[in-house]
Amino acid sequence: METDGSAAFAVDNAAALKALDPDDDGTIDLKEADAGALKVFKEINPDNDGTLDAKELEGRLTEAELKAADPDNDGTLDEKEYLAVSRRSSKPPIRTMTARSISRSSSLQPARNCSSSSTNSRLYK
Repeated sequence: METDGSAAFAVDNAAALKALDPDDDGTIDLKEADAGALKVFKEINPDNDGTLDAKELEGRLTEAELKAADPDNDGTLDEKEYLAVSRRSSKPPIRTMTARSISRSSSLQPARNCSSSSTNSRLYK
């Protein structure tokens, strides 16, 4: 039996909301989204040098996206630059997100559904 994956996607949305919503108010505000992005930053920075290089960002940002997000042109993203990418790529823009807006958004879709233009889904996986 084939399905469109919407049931699995709903579960993934609920899990994303729960993981990014520590105060359990049913929304993800900018502070919570930033905390989630910084948690991912630390997880994908195994050398703990405070920056992410192309290898650490592999599968999350293309070479062109990295270059565009790197205003100091050092070939890496620091936490501030990574947060800027995360905020810019959020659809809808992160002010306050709810489970409903997440389900309409490509920003937190499961990695298996991300496309090359879906930067934020790759940033949070």
